[in-house]
Amino acid sequence: MEQIAQWFPGHMAKTFRNLNSQIKLVDVVLEMVDARLPYSSRNPELRRYTHNKVHLILMNKADLADAKVNQAWLNYFQANNLPTFLYNSKQRQQLPKLLQFIYTQAGALLERNEQRGLDQKDLKVMVVGVPNSGKSTFINNLVGRKSNDTGNRPGVTRQSKWIKSEVDNLAFLDTPGLLWPKIERVEAQLYLALVASIPETILDKENLTYKGFAHLWQYYPELLAKRYKLDSQSEFSVELFDEAVRNQGCIRAKGKLDYERFAKAFLNDLRNGTLGAISLERPTDYVNENEACE
Repeated sequence: MEQIAQWFPGHMAKTFRNLNSQIKLVDVVLEMVDARLPYSSRNPELRRYTHNKVHLILMNKADLADAKVNQAWLNYFQANNLPTFLYNSKQRQQLPKLLQFIYTQAGALLERNEQRGLDQKDLKVMVVGVPNSGKSTFINNLVGRKSNDTGNRPGVTRQSKWIKSEVDNLAFLDTPGLLWPKIERVEAQLYLALVASIPETILDKENLTYKGFAHLWQYYPELLAKRYKLDSQSEFSVELFDEAVRNQGCIRAKGKLDYERFAKAFLNDLRNGTLGAISLERPTDYVNENEACE
Protein backbone atom coordinates (compact mmCIF):
# COMPACT_ATOMS: atom_id res chain seq x y z
CA MET A 1 0.00 0.00 0.00
CA GLU A 2 1.35 3.44 -0.93
CA GLN A 3 2.04 6.15 1.65
CA ILE A 4 -1.00 8.17 2.78
CA ALA A 5 0.47 11.03 4.83
CA GLN A 6 2.91 12.04 7.55
CA TRP A 7 2.08 14.94 9.89
CA PHE A 8 4.22 16.21 12.77
CA PRO A 9 3.86 20.01 13.09
CA GLY A 10 5.87 22.30 15.35
CA HIS A 11 3.52 22.28 18.35
CA MET A 12 3.66 18.46 18.40
CA ALA A 13 7.45 18.46 18.23
CA LYS A 14 7.52 20.81 21.22
CA THR A 15 5.10 18.62 23.20
CA PHE A 16 7.14 15.57 22.28
CA ARG A 17 10.35 17.17 23.58
CA ASN A 18 8.64 18.03 26.87
CA LEU A 19 6.92 14.67 27.30
CA ASN A 20 9.48 13.02 29.57
CA SER A 21 9.67 15.96 31.98
CA GLN A 22 5.87 16.27 32.09
CA ILE A 23 5.32 12.57 32.78
CA LYS A 24 7.60 12.89 35.81
CA LEU A 25 5.00 15.26 37.32
CA VAL A 26 2.13 12.75 37.25
CA ASP A 27 1.10 9.49 38.91
CA VAL A 28 -1.09 8.10 36.14
CA VAL A 29 -0.89 8.21 32.33
CA LEU A 30 -4.36 7.93 30.79
CA GLU A 31 -3.79 7.09 27.14
CA MET A 32 -6.88 7.88 25.08
CA VAL A 33 -7.22 5.83 21.91
CA ASP A 34 -9.92 5.81 19.26
CA ALA A 35 -11.96 2.63 19.77
CA ARG A 36 -12.22 2.20 16.00
CA LEU A 37 -8.41 1.86 15.74
CA PRO A 38 -7.07 1.13 19.22
CA TYR A 39 -3.74 -0.26 18.04
CA SER A 40 -2.99 2.35 15.39
CA SER A 41 -3.98 5.27 17.61
CA ARG A 42 -1.50 4.26 20.32
CA ASN A 43 1.69 6.30 20.34
CA PRO A 44 4.59 3.80 20.10
CA GLU A 45 6.96 6.36 21.64
CA LEU A 46 4.93 6.74 24.82
CA ARG A 47 6.00 3.47 26.41
CA ARG A 48 9.58 4.78 26.66
CA TYR A 49 8.44 7.13 29.43
CA THR A 50 5.72 5.25 31.32
CA HIS A 51 7.51 2.31 32.95
CA ASN A 52 7.24 3.73 36.47
CA LYS A 53 3.71 5.09 36.08
CA VAL A 54 0.23 3.64 36.30
CA HIS A 55 -0.59 3.33 32.59
CA LEU A 56 -4.26 3.03 31.60
CA ILE A 57 -5.99 2.78 28.23
CA LEU A 58 -9.19 4.73 27.58
CA MET A 59 -10.96 3.46 24.46
CA ASN A 60 -12.98 6.54 23.57
CA LYS A 61 -15.73 6.78 20.93
CA ALA A 62 -16.71 3.22 21.78
CA ASP A 63 -20.23 3.99 20.55
CA LEU A 64 -18.88 4.48 17.02
CA ALA A 65 -17.05 1.15 16.99
CA ASP A 66 -18.26 -2.42 16.50
CA ALA A 67 -19.29 -3.72 19.96
CA LYS A 68 -17.91 -7.23 19.37
CA VAL A 69 -14.57 -5.85 18.24
CA ASN A 70 -14.51 -3.49 21.24
CA GLN A 71 -14.74 -6.51 23.53
CA ALA A 72 -11.96 -8.27 21.64
CA TRP A 73 -9.69 -5.24 22.11
CA LEU A 74 -10.64 -4.97 25.77
CA ASN A 75 -9.59 -8.60 26.26
CA TYR A 76 -6.42 -8.03 24.24
CA PHE A 77 -5.18 -5.07 26.27
CA GLN A 78 -6.10 -6.60 29.61
CA ALA A 79 -4.32 -9.83 28.67
CA ASN A 80 -1.24 -7.67 28.10
CA ASN A 81 -1.50 -6.05 31.55
CA LEU A 82 -2.94 -2.76 30.30
CA PRO A 83 -6.11 -1.93 32.28
CA THR A 84 -8.64 -0.62 29.77
CA PHE A 85 -11.96 1.23 29.96
CA LEU A 86 -14.55 1.55 27.18
CA TYR A 87 -15.83 5.11 27.03
CA ASN A 88 -17.92 7.61 25.12
CA SER A 89 -16.88 11.12 26.12
CA LYS A 90 -20.19 12.53 24.87
CA GLN A 91 -22.03 10.65 27.61
CA ARG A 92 -21.11 12.46 30.80
CA GLN A 93 -22.98 9.93 32.95
CA GLN A 94 -20.11 7.47 32.38
CA LEU A 95 -17.67 9.80 34.14
CA PRO A 96 -18.14 8.58 37.76
CA LYS A 97 -17.39 4.98 36.72
CA LEU A 98 -14.30 6.11 34.84
CA LEU A 99 -12.99 8.13 37.79
CA GLN A 100 -13.56 5.13 40.06
CA PHE A 101 -11.65 3.00 37.55
CA ILE A 102 -8.70 5.42 37.72
CA TYR A 103 -8.76 5.44 41.53
CA THR A 104 -8.96 1.65 41.69
CA GLN A 105 -6.05 1.14 39.30
CA ALA A 106 -3.96 3.72 41.18
CA GLY A 107 -4.84 2.18 44.55
CA ALA A 108 -1.52 0.39 45.07
CA LEU A 109 0.38 3.59 44.29
CA LEU A 110 -1.68 5.63 46.76
CA GLU A 111 -1.21 2.97 49.44
CA ARG A 112 2.58 2.97 48.93
CA ASN A 113 2.70 6.74 49.18
CA GLU A 114 0.65 6.68 52.37
CA GLN A 115 2.96 4.08 53.92
CA ARG A 116 5.94 6.27 53.05
CA GLY A 117 4.29 9.17 54.83
CA LEU A 118 3.79 11.23 51.69
CA ASP A 119 1.04 13.84 51.89
CA GLN A 120 -0.55 13.49 48.46
CA LYS A 121 -3.30 16.06 48.04
CA ASP A 122 -4.17 15.19 44.44
CA LEU A 123 -3.84 12.15 42.22
CA LYS A 124 -2.18 13.63 39.14
CA VAL A 125 -3.25 12.19 35.79
CA MET A 126 -1.83 12.99 32.36
CA VAL A 127 -4.29 12.67 29.48
CA VAL A 128 -2.53 11.89 26.23
CA GLY A 129 -3.79 10.77 22.83
CA VAL A 130 -3.70 11.30 19.09
CA PRO A 131 -5.41 14.37 17.59
CA ASN A 132 -9.20 14.23 17.45
CA SER A 133 -9.41 11.33 19.90
CA GLY A 134 -11.92 13.22 22.07
CA LYS A 135 -9.62 14.53 24.80
CA SER A 136 -11.09 18.04 24.81
CA THR A 137 -14.65 16.77 25.24
CA PHE A 138 -13.44 14.51 28.04
CA ILE A 139 -11.71 17.40 29.82
CA ASN A 140 -14.81 19.58 29.47
CA ASN A 141 -16.85 16.81 31.11
CA LEU A 142 -14.35 16.63 33.96
CA VAL A 143 -14.60 20.30 34.85
CA GLY A 144 -18.32 20.58 34.16
CA ARG A 145 -17.89 23.42 31.72
CA LYS A 146 -16.29 24.26 28.39
CA SER A 147 -12.61 24.45 29.23
CA ASN A 148 -11.38 23.44 25.77
CA ASP A 149 -12.61 23.96 22.23
CA THR A 150 -13.76 20.79 20.53
CA GLY A 151 -14.11 19.82 16.91
CA ASN A 152 -13.93 16.93 14.46
CA ARG A 153 -10.52 18.07 13.31
CA PRO A 154 -6.96 17.62 14.58
CA GLY A 155 -4.86 20.22 16.38
CA VAL A 156 -7.59 21.93 18.42
CA THR A 157 -5.57 21.82 21.68
CA ARG A 158 -2.09 23.35 21.25
CA GLN A 159 -0.69 23.66 24.80
CA SER A 160 -0.52 21.46 27.89
CA LYS A 161 -2.42 22.71 30.93
CA TRP A 162 -3.53 21.51 34.36
CA ILE A 163 -7.26 20.98 34.92
CA LYS A 164 -8.81 20.49 38.36
CA SER A 165 -11.66 18.01 38.30
CA GLU A 166 -15.04 18.66 39.93
CA VAL A 167 -14.17 15.55 41.95
CA ASP A 168 -11.85 16.19 44.91
CA ASN A 169 -8.26 14.94 44.82
CA LEU A 170 -7.98 14.60 41.07
CA ALA A 171 -5.89 16.86 38.83
CA PHE A 172 -5.51 16.27 35.10
CA LEU A 173 -2.72 17.41 32.80
CA ASP A 174 -4.32 17.93 29.39
CA THR A 175 -1.85 17.66 26.49
CA PRO A 176 -2.15 18.50 22.80
CA GLY A 177 -3.08 15.70 20.43
CA LEU A 178 0.18 13.96 19.70
CA LEU A 179 1.33 11.80 16.81
CA TRP A 180 4.93 10.62 16.44
CA PRO A 181 7.74 11.76 14.15
CA LYS A 182 7.29 8.99 11.59
CA ILE A 183 4.27 6.71 11.23
CA GLU A 184 5.90 3.59 9.82
CA ARG A 185 2.84 1.47 9.08
CA VAL A 186 0.87 2.61 6.06
CA GLU A 187 -2.26 1.00 7.52
CA ALA A 188 -1.93 3.28 10.55
CA GLN A 189 -1.63 6.29 8.24
CA LEU A 190 -4.83 5.21 6.48
CA TYR A 191 -6.83 4.63 9.65
CA LEU A 192 -5.66 7.86 11.33
CA ALA A 193 -6.54 9.83 8.20
CA LEU A 194 -9.98 8.22 7.94
CA VAL A 195 -10.93 9.37 11.47
CA ALA A 196 -9.48 12.89 10.97
CA SER A 197 -6.45 12.52 13.24
CA ILE A 198 -4.45 13.80 10.25
CA PRO A 199 -5.77 17.05 8.70
CA GLU A 200 -7.60 16.85 5.40
CA THR A 201 -5.59 19.77 4.01
CA ILE A 202 -2.57 17.51 3.44
CA LEU A 203 -4.51 14.48 2.18
CA ASP A 204 -5.63 13.23 -1.19
CA LYS A 205 -9.24 12.80 -0.05
CA GLU A 206 -10.35 10.98 -3.16
CA ASN A 207 -7.60 8.37 -2.82
CA LEU A 208 -8.26 8.12 0.92
CA THR A 209 -11.96 7.53 0.28
CA TYR A 210 -11.33 4.80 -2.29
CA LYS A 211 -8.92 2.96 0.03
CA GLY A 212 -11.21 3.41 3.04
CA PHE A 213 -14.26 2.18 1.14
CA ALA A 214 -12.35 -0.87 -0.13
CA HIS A 215 -11.11 -1.67 3.38
CA LEU A 216 -14.54 -1.41 4.99
CA TRP A 217 -16.16 -3.51 2.26
CA GLN A 218 -14.15 -6.49 3.58
CA TYR A 219 -15.90 -6.30 6.97
CA TYR A 220 -19.13 -4.33 6.56
CA PRO A 221 -20.54 -4.82 3.05
CA GLU A 222 -24.09 -4.78 4.42
CA LEU A 223 -23.65 -1.36 6.03
CA LEU A 224 -22.09 0.16 2.93
CA ALA A 225 -24.63 -1.51 0.65
CA LYS A 226 -27.50 -0.13 2.70
CA ARG A 227 -26.12 3.40 2.72
CA TYR A 228 -25.09 3.57 -0.95
CA LYS A 229 -27.72 1.26 -2.49
CA LEU A 230 -25.38 -1.55 -3.53
CA ASP A 231 -25.51 -5.35 -3.65
CA SER A 232 -23.78 -6.55 -0.48
CA GLN A 233 -22.93 -9.87 -2.17
CA SER A 234 -20.77 -8.18 -4.81
CA GLU A 235 -16.99 -8.31 -4.75
CA PHE A 236 -15.32 -4.94 -4.31
CA SER A 237 -14.22 -3.36 -7.59
CA VAL A 238 -13.72 0.02 -9.22
CA GLU A 239 -17.10 -0.47 -10.86
CA LEU A 240 -18.77 -1.06 -7.50
CA PHE A 241 -17.16 2.07 -6.07
CA ASP A 242 -18.31 4.11 -9.06
CA GLU A 243 -21.83 2.76 -8.57
CA ALA A 244 -21.76 4.04 -4.98
CA VAL A 245 -20.66 7.47 -6.20
CA ARG A 246 -23.42 7.50 -8.80
CA ASN A 247 -26.10 6.28 -6.36
CA GLN A 248 -25.14 9.05 -3.95
CA GLY A 249 -25.98 11.57 -6.70
CA CYS A 250 -22.40 12.79 -7.00
CA ILE A 251 -22.48 13.55 -10.72
CA ARG A 252 -21.05 16.53 -12.60
CA ALA A 253 -22.04 17.95 -15.96
CA LYS A 254 -22.12 15.48 -18.87
CA GLY A 255 -22.50 12.58 -16.46
CA LYS A 256 -18.97 12.69 -15.02
CA LEU A 257 -18.66 11.31 -11.51
CA ASP A 258 -17.88 13.82 -8.76
CA TYR A 259 -15.35 11.91 -6.63
CA GLU A 260 -14.50 14.98 -4.58
CA ARG A 261 -18.10 15.44 -3.48
CA PHE A 262 -18.46 11.75 -2.71
CA ALA A 263 -15.26 11.81 -0.64
CA LYS A 264 -16.70 14.53 1.55
CA ALA A 265 -19.98 12.62 2.01
CA PHE A 266 -18.30 9.26 2.71
CA LEU A 267 -15.79 10.63 5.23
CA ASN A 268 -18.58 12.44 7.07
CA ASP A 269 -20.67 9.25 7.12
CA LEU A 270 -17.77 7.27 8.54
CA ARG A 271 -16.71 9.82 11.14
CA ASN A 272 -20.11 10.71 12.57
CA GLY A 273 -21.48 7.17 12.71
CA THR A 274 -23.98 7.43 9.85
CA LEU A 275 -22.57 4.24 8.34
CA GLY A 276 -23.13 2.43 11.61
CA ALA A 277 -20.74 1.09 14.23
CA ILE A 278 -17.52 0.11 12.46
CA SER A 279 -14.02 -0.93 13.51
CA LEU A 280 -11.03 -0.40 11.26
CA GLU A 281 -8.79 -3.03 12.87
CA ARG A 282 -8.93 -6.13 15.04
CA PRO A 283 -6.51 -7.80 17.46
CA THR A 284 -6.15 -10.70 15.02
CA ASP A 285 -4.55 -8.25 12.55
CA TYR A 286 -1.58 -8.09 14.90
CA VAL A 287 -1.29 -11.66 16.11
CA ASN A 288 2.45 -11.67 15.37
CA GLU A 289 3.09 -8.22 16.78
CA ASN A 290 3.33 -7.28 20.44
CA GLU A 291 5.13 -3.96 20.45
CA ALA A 292 1.97 -2.00 21.18
CA CYS A 293 1.65 -3.65 24.56
CA GLU A 294 5.23 -3.80 25.75
